[in-house]
Amino acid sequence: QVVCERDAGFRVSASRIVAACDDNTRLVFLCSPNNPTGTSIDTATIRSILRDLAGRAAVVVDEAYVEFSGQASTVSLLDDFDNLVVLRTLSKALAFAGARCGAVAGPPDVIDMLDAVQAPYAVATPVVECVELALDDEWLGEAERRIGELICERERVSEAVAALPFVRRQWPSDANFFLVQVSDANSLMQYTAENKVLLRYFGEPLADCVRISIGDVDENDAMLSVLRSYGETGD
Repeated sequence: QVVCERDAGFRVSASRIVAACDDNTRLVFLCSPNNPTGTSIDTATIRSILRDLAGRAAVVVDEAYVEFSGQASTVSLLDDFDNLVVLRTLSKALAFAGARCGAVAGPPDVIDMLDAVQAPYAVATPVVECVELALDDEWLGEAERRIGELICERERVSEAVAALPFVRRQWPSDANFFLVQVSDANSLMQYTAENKVLLRYFGEPLADCVRISIGDVDENDAMLSVLRSYGETGD
């Protein structure tokens, strides 16, 4: 069932999420901000879903991109709901994707169950060292600075992309990327790849869309140059 629509800005509907669950539903995953739309789910919506599914299903909220959103983490709801599980990662805002390390927060009984089934020695020593480095005050301060720069670049780049002739629609984003509807996604993907710029294509139901990730200023300028060049070809 469709629980969000592009005409509604890909906003998640609590009533549709709950209606899509049946008696066999035990687990519901929510991604906030979502990938690839960049859409966040507001706290009131998550509260509504948690309340309506209490005693029926666990709700897992994936917050991989939450640092880019300015929205408070859902962990603040853990004291109010025993069917909430929150996932966090070092891969995105803290730039430790290679460590493949994250964290889970949830009710004590859920954490005890996960601890019982996880593989022994699941986290290697080099990963532990990376985590300790990533959580150092100095590194966290640097990460916060870079996040601020990226958010500014997201606004600058999205404004420039919206003005391109082949862009049909663009959605607001709370992540380190944004989604655009274009006149010919396949042609655009081919052109950008030939010019050493990699966009992301997802196919149906977003066959007319591409996802654009935000880099540093030089990377973004290089990408915009290629996109403007493509626009001049008339495709």
